[in-house]
Amino acid sequence: MQVLTRGRQALVLTTLGVAVSVVLLGTTILNVALPALNEQLHTTNTQQQWILNAYTLAFAGFLLVSGAIGDRYGLRRTLLAGLAGFAVATAISAFATSPALLIAMRGLSGVFAAAIMPVSLAIIVRTFPRGRVAGAISVWAAISGISIALGPLVGGALIDAGFWWGSVLVLVAVLAAVGLILAAIVTPDTAPSDDDARLRLSPVIYSILGIGLLVWGVIDGGQQGNWGAPRVVLPIVAGVAVLALLGVTEARHRAPLADVRLLAKPRFAVAVTVLTLGGFSVYGFLYFSTFYIQVQRGYSPFQAGLILLPLAAGLVIGAPASPRIAARCGASATMAVGMAVTAIAMGLLAMIEQHTPIAAFMALAFVLALGFAMVLAPGTAVAISEVPAGREGAGSALVNTLRQLGSTLGVAILGSVLWGSYRSHLEQRLAELPNHPSTAASSLSDTLAAAGSDADIASTAYASFTSAMQFTTIIGATIAALAAVSVPTVELVLRRRRARAAEETVATTVG
Repeated sequence: MQVLTRGRQALVLTTLGVAVSVVLLGTTILNVALPALNEQLHTTNTQQQWILNAYTLAFAGFLLVSGAIGDRYGLRRTLLAGLAGFAVATAISAFATSPALLIAMRGLSGVFAAAIMPVSLAIIVRTFPRGRVAGAISVWAAISGISIALGPLVGGALIDAGFWWGSVLVLVAVLAAVGLILAAIVTPDTAPSDDDARLRLSPVIYSILGIGLLVWGVIDGGQQGNWGAPRVVLPIVAGVAVLALLGVTEARHRAPLADVRLLAKPRFAVAVTVLTLGGFSVYGFLYFSTFYIQVQRGYSPFQAGLILLPLAAGLVIGAPASPRIAARCGASATMAVGMAVTAIAMGLLAMIEQHTPIAAFMALAFVLALGFAMVLAPGTAVAISEVPAGREGAGSALVNTLRQLGSTLGVAILGSVLWGSYRSHLEQRLAELPNHPSTAASSLSDTLAAAGSDADIASTAYASFTSAMQFTTIIGATIAALAAVSVPTVELVLRRRRARAAEETVATTVG
């Protein structure tokens, strides 16, 4: 491990903070621009979900190989290549003239983002003294959380200032260029791993194909409203089968890119489970809250960003405090309480209605973020501590792959449930009204546009969206609650194992 002065460590951490901000701004900054993007590119609900998911899908798939590339060829080189490619691909995305081109470029941006996220975490592990790694990871996690929350605010400010939807991506591209310059100057070289195993693309193909088929089926199921249709069931089943094949083949490989054998370690397994399910709930909430704030409540993009600002506040407060809480109460207890707080906040958010004071929404968003922040740093630190030395890049890649899988499925599943439930509620209510438009149920925006000055249809659409959002939020809260329960359950199993082992040792000694 290369020893750096404290001043140099601070500069490295700042640079890595910029790098990870680029990746996560790319994930969330488009959320508030979706209505403006829809006006110019005329996107459907399905296309909007793919514009978001193409990025996270490619991100999740290429995380596997990018971690191994970082270990083999050097973390600094991989980081620089990732930032350079990301800046170019994101800049091209900003000027896309069709949904198809935008989806393709978002996917390419996700490929390069995958070279940034795990490598930034691995550089921390390689360059910081063991006693300061947890603190550095907490700062890394805090910056990650802040970037997630600041994306909607910054994006909303640009849209409200009169810039076109692509301006939000131009900003991200410029920030990536700044990160590239800083990384070239500040980031130290790290010795490549001694592992000379050849890099394999088959796990990447399996990962992208499996997740892609799964997401495809889920989105199509929400769009069609018929979850039993073969065109919905077959992609989902095929996606699960491909991911299972990936797990089996990697478990048997001498030098796996996705070292699923780490999941046999209970502490690693529970940490990534909590991170994955937490991301599922929080990213799903970010997706549908955009439509609640802007379309149903009528706030501007910048106002929407301000309303979501408590998310940043919760993460800023919670992330730095979580290592201290974990040191005093234990990482498992901290993660369990964090996910319980997240579940409670989402449960209360399920009671939000169209005319609920927006301050109540903001307060619950703060609590939601505070709970999730208590999970990010301890969960990441626990998972990384279980990874063998020399495999930090691949280990952090697996952690981030599972996190991105949760985020991608959160948008896909909760988004599909939202619009499927919305259509169901709306069609039932519109059936009672004469001459309702048959295509009005595709989304809240489309329904309001078709309604024109018809107050009855507009009122029905708002009520249907409220019911759908409440139902969807309950599902998110349930997933978060399951994550909270999983932590003490695994801890109890581990205690019983240790007690049984101790009893056997005593019995052997006495015998």
